[in-house]
Amino acid sequence: MKLKSSPKSTQLGAALITALVIGSILCVSIAGYLSVTEQQSLLSARSQSWNMAITIVEAGIEEGLQQCFNNYWNLSADGWNKSGNLYTRNRTFPDGSVSSIVIDNSIVNSPTVRADASVVSPRFAQRRGLTTFFAAGGTTQQTTNVSPTVSRAVVVRTTRGSMFRKAMAARNSINMNGNNISTDSFDSADPTKSRYGTYDPTLYKGDKGDVACNSSIVNSVNIGNADIYGHVATGPGGSVALGPNGSIGDHSWVALHPSGTEAGWVTDDSNFTVPSTDFPFTSSGPGVLAIPNNPGNYPTSTNQITATNFSNTTIYPNPVPMGGVTTNGVAPWTSVGSIPSPAPYGFTTNYYWVSNSTILPNPPIIVTVIYTNWNQAHSGKVYTYQYLDHYSYPTLTYNYTTYGTNTIWTTNHYDHIISTPADYYTTTLTGDTLITAPAVRIVVANGMNLATSGNSITIANGANTGTAFLLYVGGTSFSVSSSQVHNLGLYSGNFVVYCAPTVTSMALSGNDEFSGVLVAPNVDISMNGGGNSDMDFVGALIVKSVTLNGHYHFHWDEALGRVANNPRVLITSWDEVTPTIAAH
Repeated sequence: MKLKSSPKSTQLGAALITALVIGSILCVSIAGYLSVTEQQSLLSARSQSWNMAITIVEAGIEEGLQQCFNNYWNLSADGWNKSGNLYTRNRTFPDGSVSSIVIDNSIVNSPTVRADASVVSPRFAQRRGLTTFFAAGGTTQQTTNVSPTVSRAVVVRTTRGSMFRKAMAARNSINMNGNNISTDSFDSADPTKSRYGTYDPTLYKGDKGDVACNSSIVNSVNIGNADIYGHVATGPGGSVALGPNGSIGDHSWVALHPSGTEAGWVTDDSNFTVPSTDFPFTSSGPGVLAIPNNPGNYPTSTNQITATNFSNTTIYPNPVPMGGVTTNGVAPWTSVGSIPSPAPYGFTTNYYWVSNSTILPNPPIIVTVIYTNWNQAHSGKVYTYQYLDHYSYPTLTYNYTTYGTNTIWTTNHYDHIISTPADYYTTTLTGDTLITAPAVRIVVANGMNLATSGNSITIANGANTGTAFLLYVGGTSFSVSSSQVHNLGLYSGNFVVYCAPTVTSMALSGNDEFSGVLVAPNVDISMNGGGNSDMDFVGALIVKSVTLNGHYHFHWDEALGRVANNPRVLITSWDEVTPTIAAH
């Protein structure tokens, strides 16, 4: 019996095989897609953890920099742990991530901030085992070993600068209405650029009397007819107005251009940050003292520099005197028959000949030329010699002025004598106050008047560098006269006044020299003329706006720019490094 296959059965078998093949392909494709999706999710989760780690690190760096700013005087405040020069703060987050911040203050003016962070990855991203990867032509299996945390670290190196880098700085505008106004600079710490720490234009007049404001309006700075021996800067888009006799530039350029602006000395990139003037402590703060009420007489000394003699000598002075040395060559000239050793300044040879000598010089004088001749005028052979025999040089004299320092003792009566380095707090301060200790900070909470007789401050703490006395003034007004502030050290950094944000009125008067730094960020100040001296204002001024009327000479002390009195730190380098924080 011959059996015949049914076409329908054959078709059904082929369809089944086809379905199985297609189903297998779909299964493999779906498995591959799911595997790729899993891998993509894993990589995305790890990437998010990686990014989160640097976010926490950056937050740690910011916290460290803020600590350097807010607690410049005490880095162990606000929960930071101190170990030598290292200050540490550790944090643990709800998801188990941790961070560590370390401030290394070994170099006081260049602290280093390091932040490490370890972030816990999502749980599915921590799975250890087999992950299937589909590749062309088949499948492979790869074992993954994923760490449960992602760690990163950054080290930031910083430096502290000075807040007082300008002769005059304003948040809004600067208007120089008066006549005979100028700014320049000197250096109280350099004996060649100052006379015993004081400004002396005969020794040095620097070109760093910079003026700046943050305003971006037209004519943000009105120079008028002033001479600015320094740079002028406004906020972005701001401009500078210049009168017909005003000039901006260095001394050599201004000398040739009585009016105008030297190229590159005016910019619109000013964006300085006004220093904080909030009180650094309260009356109940640890270690804060009350102003002592201990009236009495106190002798103070000052050094009076006087020129004593004008010397003229043939010996060059050593050490060189403050006023310098002038060298002159004067008569009579000295003449010798041999060259001096060493040859003196101005040595010359005069052609004076010794002629027809029958004797050859022995030992020979240092002779330029000897001519030997045979003189036939005599019987026999007679030799004669000619040679140079005359040398001349001038007598040098050195002219200089010698100076003497005399100590002048003065006994004055004071109502308050502060002889202990500390922080002091008072609501008001009246009477005559003497500061004999360094590192004194005083808060006067309700305003202050240093413009009338009987209210004065004398700084006699012996300091000649750094910020020795800080005065914080609250309330709404502060008045000061240059005749009521006696900065005996003469260094402007010895007397720094911070007017609180509530102070909106400030008056500066007097015809004497004011040596110090005034910071009043919310004050619109008018300065109505100085005296006849060239020493009206020595130091730095930072205010909301300033208007100058009349005669005013500003002299910025370049030494202020080298003192790291700024709690703010500027980043000099930012490096990602190998993390040291422990895995968990």
